Amino acid sequence: MTGRHRGLGLWVLSIAVFAATLGVMVGPLPTAWAVTTPLTNGVPVNSTAQQNFFTDFSIVVPPGATQLTVTLTNLSGDVDLFVKFNQLPETNDFTCTSQNLNTDNEICTISNPPAGTWFISAIGFDPGTNSFTVTATFQTGGGGGNPVPLTNGVPVNSTVQHLGIRDFSLEVPAGATNLTVTTTNATGDVDLYVRFGQLPNENQYDCRPFTESGNETCPDPNESGNIGLFANPQSGTWFITVFGFDPAPGTQSFTVTASFQTGGGGGGDVSDFVERLYQQVLGRQADPAGLQAFVQQIETFGTVIPTVLAFFKSQEFLNQNLNNVQFLTVLYRTFLNRDPDPAGLASFLALLQTGCRTRDTLIAALSFSDEFKSLIPPLQVADLRVPFLAEIFAWTLNRPPDPAGFQSFLNQLTRGTAPSTITQFLHSNEFTNPRKTPVEFVSSLYLVYLGRPPDCGGLASFVGALIPDTDAKRDQLAAQFAGSQEFQDKLNQVFPPPGSTVTITVSIADSLPGTVTSSPAGINCPGTCTGNFASGTTVILTATGTGGTTFGGWGGDCAAFGTALTCTLSNVTSAKSVTAAFNSGPPGGGISGVYSTIGTATSTSACGNPPVSIQVTPAFNLTITQTGSTFTGSGTANITSSNTPIQATINLTNGTVGANNQLSGSFTLTISALGQSIPVTGTFTGSVSGNTLTINATGTLPANLGAPPGCGFTIALTGHK
Repeated sequence: MTGRHRGLGLWVLSIAVFAATLGVMVGPLPTAWAVTTPLTNGVPVNSTAQQNFFTDFSIVVPPGATQLTVTLTNLSGDVDLFVKFNQLPETNDFTCTSQNLNTDNEICTISNPPAGTWFISAIGFDPGTNSFTVTATFQTGGGGGNPVPLTNGVPVNSTVQHLGIRDFSLEVPAGATNLTVTTTNATGDVDLYVRFGQLPNENQYDCRPFTESGNETCPDPNESGNIGLFANPQSGTWFITVFGFDPAPGTQSFTVTASFQTGGGGGGDVSDFVERLYQQVLGRQADPAGLQAFVQQIETFGTVIPTVLAFFKSQEFLNQNLNNVQFLTVLYRTFLNRDPDPAGLASFLALLQTGCRTRDTLIAALSFSDEFKSLIPPLQVADLRVPFLAEIFAWTLNRPPDPAGFQSFLNQLTRGTAPSTITQFLHSNEFTNPRKTPVEFVSSLYLVYLGRPPDCGGLASFVGALIPDTDAKRDQLAAQFAGSQEFQDKLNQVFPPPGSTVTITVSIADSLPGTVTSSPAGINCPGTCTGNFASGTTVILTATGTGGTTFGGWGGDCAAFGTALTCTLSNVTSAKSVTAAFNSGPPGGGISGVYSTIGTATSTSACGNPPVSIQVTPAFNLTITQTGSTFTGSGTANITSSNTPIQATINLTNGTVGANNQLSGSFTLTISALGQSIPVTGTFTGSVSGNTLTINATGTLPANLGAPPGCGFTIALTGHK
């Protein structure tokens, strides 16, 4: 059958990595003249399309339909799909289009379609005759309907028909972090769509995993473009749609779960951390009794290590059989309350692959990190032997201490008996059975004696010293660690020598006016910025703005106290370095905060034919962090161009804050499309007035976006905190 001919023209690549037509187009054929094949709701029809010719269909959608879905399946060649209400579509005039490559299935989904005639056109892209099956399905009073409300972290079992939909909604409060939506236990291929504020569809969504299984996660940790996508979700109603894509007719069952974390972007208190352990490691909400018990355990021992290992060594976690990317994503979300950044993820993956790190030493790396320590209040215990002994239990026996055994060892623990105490653990049946590999054994020595993961060179050297691997050689190696200066320094922190002192150094960032004083006396900075205190003393630092400045926040060893005016350093047994930042802006941390879109941001270029145009809608969530007169910004953007959604990230670097909060710095918009990450770079100026942020960026488009040399762009973003 010969259909309508499409307009001929030249196809070019734009910043949205989407085809746009140039040249003179043949005008659209009047709808009244067209010959269309009528379709029946849900009934497949086999047909063909010639290269550059449309084959047209139509379906009458009744009032009250909640969703119209059109699919092209069983393709013998590349066929593209176009859908339009009340008029035949064209390649540049449509309500919905799907233009996948080769013989990939095409799908268009339209939420709440107007009642009347919808026209469906398939155009052959490959030479010759291309066969396909077209199916149009609308839902009336079911399927989508009113979204089913979800509760944070509570799984809901549901079903969806072949080519049907099932809608859900989730209320996300202000300050929530790390929104995650999953479909599990799927009996067929169901597709997951997530969108803020409106029901998603095939062309409009904030997250859409592209997998061939019905078990999907938004954001997908295996997709680099999704890293950090919902780290700081907008507050309000999020909509979730599950589409029955499985080619076999019938009903697919699945379980949908939507969860987020609360307690603020900073990570909250110990209770929030234990909540994250339940949600991220075990994939479920904490039971009240378990939550209380683990919080008490952490506060009693003054360390998170025994509790963390109890979760990660549990059969409930091990049964998940996570790959390395999934494991690292869980670590980041648990310890750092965020998704992994691409560079950090790649670095840790490389360490695992080379054998320099085990999963246990990666747990240690994040639990000892400054970023994690900044997210929970300092754990204070009167007896520093308690966390020291609790971590020996954890790293050797992979469990928290039992009360009787812990008290027995604590009663005999002194500086002199510490090495022999560790030896008892290393010789215990619990540690030696089953026998650890040389890498595992040496890694345990680093953790127990030195309280840190191994460096790659040291690990390789010590593993080489265990050839042949005998018990005697293992004892000799443990003795080397016990005699090391690094272990002696650690013992000095737990058992301070009589009369010893420690040094605390304070620096004020950017030389903005402000003072930091200490109690007991010893620091009054600027002026006296270094103080010596008796080892084991608790020192309280207090920051005060002067000359119109306000306190912006602590850094270094006081980072956990954020913008609080005081920082308490408990039982100080080692040198501490502290920074204090003051802001020239208004109280409340200056311009720091999370800014979300106001309206729609449009970017255009001054060149190209046609000129490049993108819409950033819903535009962005941008986190600004100010330190003194400098700041950085990072966030995510969902770009739409020609109805094509593309994931992107925004980064502001080298930012400076001038008088009246005038801003300037470097701007990078990184687009994830066609399997690659494409940076669009430039500079920006802007300002913060009250709670409103304005950014005006300019730059040059890269050649790999199809832009001519020297093609510039401008983009203006406005957000509200």
